[in-house]
Amino acid sequence: MGQPVRSGRHPRGAALVALFGFVLTVKTSYAVVLGSPAAATEFPATGALIVFDGKGPRLSCTGTLIAPDVVLTAAHCMVFLGRRLPGFVLEPRVTAATPETTDPASRVVIHPEFVVQADSGAPIHDLALVLLSKPLRGVAPEKLLSKSESAHIAAGDAVDLVGYGWMSRATPVDGTKNRGRSKVVETRSAEWVIGAPTGAQNCDGDSGGPAFVNIRGKRRLMGIASRSFDEKAACVSGTIHVRPDAESIWIAATLRSFHRPPEFPPASHGVARRTVTAGR
Repeated sequence: MGQPVRSGRHPRGAALVALFGFVLTVKTSYAVVLGSPAAATEFPATGALIVFDGKGPRLSCTGTLIAPDVVLTAAHCMVFLGRRLPGFVLEPRVTAATPETTDPASRVVIHPEFVVQADSGAPIHDLALVLLSKPLRGVAPEKLLSKSESAHIAAGDAVDLVGYGWMSRATPVDGTKNRGRSKVVETRSAEWVIGAPTGAQNCDGDSGGPAFVNIRGKRRLMGIASRSFDEKAACVSGTIHVRPDAESIWIAATLRSFHRPPEFPPASHGVARRTVTAGR
C-alpha cells in the first residue's frame, strides 16, 4: 500500500483489498490538516506503523501504545497489509526510521466484527491490536477513555488529534508526526464524529490515529480515526472515530490473550478473533 487507507477518498476511486480470500471494496481513511508538528515530548506513545520496501520505510498508518507492547490502530490498516506484519516506530518522522530502530510486530488481531461497509451508517468496528515482539521501555502507554468517563463527552468538546499524514492539502504525506486541536461534532453509541470545516481534522496518513480528550486534568484516548464523515468531502467534513470504550470487552479479552501464558487457551468471552501471526 503506497499510502494509508482513506475513508471515501482514494486515488482513482476505491481500493480493492484481498481479505482472507475475499475481494472487498474499501471506501478508504487517512494526517492532521491545519495542524502543526508535534513536539518531541507531546503524545510520546503515538507512533507510526510502517513497512520497509526497496525505497526504505513506508507509512502504513498511525497507532498508539495502550500497553508496553500493544498498539491500538484501525483494522483496515492491517487488512491492507494482508499477511504482512508491520513495524512500529515513535520517530517524529517516518523517514528517520531504520530496521534497527523499528519494533516489529509478532501478531495482529483484527476485531472479529470488522466489516468494510462505510456507507450504511452502522458501526464497522474498525479496530485492531498489534502485539510487538518486545515491550517498549521508558514510554508510558496511553489510558483509554472509560465508559463512565465517556458519559461526560458532548458535542463541542475539545479534542487533540495526532497523526503522521497530511498537514496541508497542498503537500504530499511526508510522514511527520503532527497534532491539531479539534472538537466533537456528534456522539454515537459506538463512534464519534470529530472535526469540521473550520478546524483541524484527519486526512491521508491518520488512519488508526488517536483522538485525545482531557477528563478532569487527565488525558484519555477516546477515538481511533476510521473514515471520512463524508466521502465526497474527505479531509474537510470531519472524521468518524471508533470509540474504544464501546469495544472495551473485546479490547480487554484480547489484551488478556496476549499476556496469558501460552499453555493456557486465550480467554474468548464468546468473541472470535482474526489473527495474523509472524511466519504464518
